[in-house]
Amino acid sequence: MHKQQKDKWTEKYSKLTQSLLIVLNDYSLVKFLPLDISDEDSIQELLSVIDVTIQYGEDADVKDRFPQFADNLDDY
Repeated sequence: MHKQQKDKWTEKYSKLTQSLLIVLNDYSLVKFLPLDISDEDSIQELLSVIDVTIQYGEDADVKDRFPQFADNLDDY
């Protein structure tokens, strides 16, 4: 009986599963990276990819490198 239930589920959701796999593949929603825990560059690369993926720091305030020129721009 368990096999029959599994076959019914497979039959019912086969198209959905295939569609999800296509979306995951087409939009690169899953990415695998090599990781060597003894290599600091490998860890840093992984952290960079994670930061970009979750958009870490995107909502941080922009720091003006030249504040003395910012006041002059308001006059124009």
